Amino acid sequence: MVPRVLDIPDISLGDIVIVVLGVTGSGKSTFINYLSDIELEVGHGLETCTDTVQCVPCTLDDGQRIWLLDTPGFDDTYRSDTEILKEVENWLNTSGIRLTGIIYLQSISDVRFTGRGLRNLRIFKRLLGENGLANVVLATTMWTYISDEEGRRREAEIKEMGEPWQHMIKQGSKIFRQDDGRRSALAIVKYLMRTGIYACEEVQTEALAANMKLKERTANQEVQRKIDMLTAETKLKETSATTDHQREIKELVANMKLKERL
Repeated sequence: MVPRVLDIPDISLGDIVIVVLGVTGSGKSTFINYLSDIELEVGHGLETCTDTVQCVPCTLDDGQRIWLLDTPGFDDTYRSDTEILKEVENWLNTSGIRLTGIIYLQSISDVRFTGRGLRNLRIFKRLLGENGLANVVLATTMWTYISDEEGRRREAEIKEMGEPWQHMIKQGSKIFRQDDGRRSALAIVKYLMRTGIYACEEVQTEALAANMKLKERTANQEVQRKIDMLTAETKLKETSATTDHQREIKELVANMKLKERL
């Protein structure tokens, strides 16, 4: 397993942050390694090498710094796709970072999009919301494993398929080939940088607003607890003081009666 690179690094809201998603074995770590300043472990089996969300620093040819989020592969051996997406969403909400774009990697060597892949994209669409789909790229990988003719046929099938990808294309999502190493990876990233739309903004804004309300409610409850505690302490002190006064009065009265008898 690859350890965490950075949990929540020092990223400002204006920085370029792109998340990379895909099923296990679709080439996520390989894609990120074309651009990253550090090298990630690349898996060669059916189990994912990435066990948590990792924020990877990357430097482009012009010297610009961006960040790519490496994520556990869908169809993970130990967790469901929904759990993985929830981890990504929680990371974003905790960090307060908004995404510049999302890259979903799909092996072109697959005969067709499996039911698993389609299910992932449906979950993907629900996570993004309608307004974020214009900043999504479906990048096809593994082109060296098939002929150009077969690749073009499968690429056409992807573009002509029904829901959910056809709907995403209508909303502005794009299909790219990841077939030329760093060069094609740069083209995909720079396309997302040019769009200038924050993906997931609607979903993250709602989640952040909910978190703020929760924090306010928790803070108010804490304040109320302190008020109740202070009130109880005050009443206890008042009660103790009253008891002391009563005891003193009784002693004075007793002394007065004693003097009268004498």
